[in-house]
Amino acid sequence: MLVAKTALHELAYGAPHPSFPATRNPHGRGRAPGGSSSGSAVAVAAGHVVLALGTDTGGSVRQPAAYCGVVGVKPSPGLVSLRGAVPLAPSLDTVGFFARDLADALVILAVLCPGLPARRPRGARIGIVAPQAGTPASEATWRAVRRAAARLGAAGHPVDELRLPDLAALHLHHSALLRSEAIAIHGAQIAGHPRLYGPYLRAALLGSPPPSAAALREARRARREARTIVDTLLTRVRALVLPVVPDVAPRLDPASGRAAGRDLTRWTFFASFLGLPALSVPAGTHDGLPLAVQLVGRRGDDAALLALAREVVS
Repeated sequence: MLVAKTALHELAYGAPHPSFPATRNPHGRGRAPGGSSSGSAVAVAAGHVVLALGTDTGGSVRQPAAYCGVVGVKPSPGLVSLRGAVPLAPSLDTVGFFARDLADALVILAVLCPGLPARRPRGARIGIVAPQAGTPASEATWRAVRRAAARLGAAGHPVDELRLPDLAALHLHHSALLRSEAIAIHGAQIAGHPRLYGPYLRAALLGSPPPSAAALREARRARREARTIVDTLLTRVRALVLPVVPDVAPRLDPASGRAAGRDLTRWTFFASFLGLPALSVPAGTHDGLPLAVQLVGRRGDDAALLALAREVVS
């Protein structure tokens, strides 16, 4: 049953349309709820619904889940149909979902993706991702990540520290692909009817020349190389544990409806870029605001990833 429609960023890209009121974080009205699937996360966090759908092209389910203190799941590409969803960047788009807890999330995954093996991994090796100088996160966030890894270790899963490719460099390539695909789909409509669209979206897509053919070739090359490296890492470990967002929910700019701060997808984009399943799970609080950790797994290993996540929060 469809209960309600929820608010989101315009075309799921960066900011709400200014004609609509900004969505508020239920843990602090002056704090950002995350995006782009803001309303879905807030509806679950506030107890209005037990589950909600969202789309995730670079973190648009996992980021609001982290800021609002709920579970947010980005499945492996292709597991959940994109039919009926307005595309943003088809090579990156995924339909995901929000849930109150991991027990509910496993039920939702079984409904959306029937036939997935649901066996809980035993003694699966886990990789805790090492910090990167160009991709910072707060000490409170890193403490939550280390606690999550320690709980997995205590549950019988050996833990190794692993290094990912340079996320700051890959983030630029992800942005180039996303923007190029979004311009190809929506650019002519926005240019032809500018008054229908908000200023942030117009500036983000049409305010500068689109990525060049050479930049797109380099982005695709970088994606192939990074996918090979990370897939190799994931033959050694069953899942990666790392931050979702740099810190607790930032303050909300009431004029634009946007979060203060930049590059808030710096830890989430790569699972979309490389086509991997990922989820955000609550991991305590700091200064009264939710903390979260992210688990990223092998392509198609979604049920096992959620089962491992239950050991993080148990």
